[in-house]
Amino acid sequence: MIARVLPFAGTAILGSAVVILGIKALDVFRVEPTIETPVEDSFAGASESHRESQQAMARRPEVFYAAITERPLFDPSRRPFVLQETTPAPQDPVPVAVEPEKPPEELPPPQIVLQGVITKNDRNSALIGIDGKPSVWVSEGDFVDGWKINEIGSDWIEISQKARNLRVEMYK
Repeated sequence: MIARVLPFAGTAILGSAVVILGIKALDVFRVEPTIETPVEDSFAGASESHRESQQAMARRPEVFYAAITERPLFDPSRRPFVLQETTPAPQDPVPVAVEPEKPPEELPPPQIVLQGVITKNDRNSALIGIDGKPSVWVSEGDFVDGWKINEIGSDWIEISQKARNLRVEMYK
C-alpha cells in the first residue's frame, strides 16, 4: 500500500514546492523602488488596485525613461537632438547711444522639440525637449517657460501665453 501512495505523495510535494517557489520568484521581480513624491489625488473614483497601479507609475524615476530620451524613436538617426551654438565673428566696438529698453511684456516662445505622445485613460502626456535641455514629460495644463500646455494631440501640442497661441508638430 505504501509503495503505491509514496510516488503520488512525492510528486504532490514537489509540485507544491514548484508552485510556491514560482510565486516567490514573481514577487521578487515585481518589487519597485519607492520614491517619495506627491501624487495628485485624481484617482478618487478608481478602485484600490487601479489607484495603486496609477500611483506606482507616477513614482517612476527619470531613469525609467532614459532609453527613450537617449535614443529618440522618431528621429531617423536615433541620436538625441543637440543644439549647435554658433559664435559670431568679433567686431570692432562702435559707440552707440543707448536708450533704456522697455522690458518685454511677452516671452519669446521656447524652442520646443516634440519627441513623443502617450495617451492613457483619456489623459495625454507629451515628451518634449526645451531649448536643448533634457526631455521632460508634460500634460495638459502644465506650464513650460511661462507658456501653458493647452492641448495635446496625437502628433502635436498647442501652447499659449496670454493671447498668443503656438502649435508644435512632431514631424517637421
